[in-house]
Amino acid sequence: MKSITDVIVKNMLSINQEETLVLIKIDITLLNLAPIKSDFSVIQLASLIDYPTEKISILLKKAYGKNFNQIVNLYRLDYMEKLIFQEVFNKRKINISELIKLSGFKSRNSYYVTLKANKY
Repeated sequence: MKSITDVIVKNMLSINQEETLVLIKIDITLLNLAPIKSDFSVIQLASLIDYPTEKISILLKKAYGKNFNQIVNLYRLDYMEKLIFQEVFNKRKINISELIKLSGFKSRNSYYVTLKANKY
């Protein structure tokens, strides 16, 4: 996934200062909540960052070219990767089903669909 800095630099002309700040708030919120809340929604995000739902969806499409659910699943994939590295580092047996749930995916299928779509 592109970092927030990459997005800001690439879209500097089309993303204004307010949108940049909102993207940073979205990034921080999703880093903290997307992996642990399998039912996390754009409505919850809008409430947490005090920004209209419709504008969040438009901004994410503008910045990343993806919708909210796609973005959330990218954060979950990133979190899953960190969990796997942590398990390997600690020399523990990896239980993929457990890690999928810990990453916020509702099912193995949703994890594999996201993984395939993003060619990890």
